[in-house]
Amino acid sequence: AIGNRELQFVYFGGGTPSLIAAELILSICDELAKAGFSFTPDSERTIEINPATLSEEKINLYLKAGINRFSVGAQTFDDHLLKMCGRKHSADDTRETLTLLRNYGLNYSFDLLFALPGQTEDGLRRDLEEVASFAPPHLSAYCLTVPESHPMSLGRPPEDTQVRMFDMIETSLRETGLLKYEISNFARPGFESRHNLAYWRDTDYWGL
Repeated sequence: AIGNRELQFVYFGGGTPSLIAAELILSICDELAKAGFSFTPDSERTIEINPATLSEEKINLYLKAGINRFSVGAQTFDDHLLKMCGRKHSADDTRETLTLLRNYGLNYSFDLLFALPGQTEDGLRRDLEEVASFAPPHLSAYCLTVPESHPMSLGRPPEDTQVRMFDMIETSLRETGLLKYEISNFARPGFESRHNLAYWRDTDYWGL
């Protein structure tokens, strides 16, 4: 038997959990409670969502399940790049999702992908300007990493451009109040992800 265990955070991710019915997330949280897990009053409960998979009805069900943080797989505001990456959503879907989260006053993170084939520094700058207009509390910046033989490795910016891109991201985010607290994650003070920090600090966690 597990006994009563307090959880500091829970993270629904890997794939797109927002594609399944929100009631299933609610039932998982109920089963965790039945199994002897409880949450601290300030525990972090995150769910990954893709733009165009969120509605007001889903938000309310997630809130009922105790979800208090949303990780948005936005990637870029460039529709051409989104299509090339095989993403199902559009830049307008992202704008609608971020506006919905902001209107609800919710804590959320933004995933930004850079060094995509054909992406320019000017294109990244436009993404960062739009990120600044939404002012998310947290952002994860990921450099596209694929094997050299992968089709998406063709046309990627050279390494020195990738370095400038990351410098541009760090500078732009710092100006909007998001500080780098580990290699690819930026947050307003107090909004750092406990889930991310657990890995960096080599603390205990269970992955299911």
